[in-house]
Amino acid sequence: MITNGPILVGSGISYSTTVPFQWLPKRDRGEEDVRHLHESNEEVLRLINSMDEHPLASSEDHGDNHDMARVDFKLNLLLDLVGQLVTRHLDLPHPRSIDMNSMSMGWIDDHPPGREAEIEIEIYLSSKYPRAVILPARVHSVESHQTGFTVVAEFTGLSDPAQQALEKIIFRQHRRDIAHSRRSATDTHNLQP
Repeated sequence: MITNGPILVGSGISYSTTVPFQWLPKRDRGEEDVRHLHESNEEVLRLINSMDEHPLASSEDHGDNHDMARVDFKLNLLLDLVGQLVTRHLDLPHPRSIDMNSMSMGWIDDHPPGREAEIEIEIYLSSKYPRAVILPARVHSVESHQTGFTVVAEFTGLSDPAQQALEKIIFRQHRRDIAHSRRSATDTHNLQP
């Protein structure tokens, strides 16, 4: 989490996390390359979302649901282990703290892009599926910070399916953060005499 973090572009749900990412100057892409980028982003985001989905329990098929839950747990464990192995062999960017919503992202950088610069953010949103999503963006602001510069970049040119999938990931992560903070508050309250 970025202390005194940036004010993100747009409103709505946001969350803070630490993930591997890097920004690069925007590449000139032909129509075919842009289509491929959209398809790739949609696929990665869809897979990340599908790994996070949990089937709803039905009272009718309790035995089947229990079996499915066990298989789901084992698959998630396997994905987690494979993800860790793959991550060790990939040359991922250094993990950094970010604040993110469905329209923009903020971070602290020693060597920031210029204001209004067109960039591409290569970000790895899931440790279970360490494949990059490349988010085209325009730098909205660059401000001096205690440890570098606070950068806010607004996403540009995302396809509608990619935008919706990103919103879903952010919503789920935001809900997890709330649940975690509630559990922490309850645990702290229960420890007090």
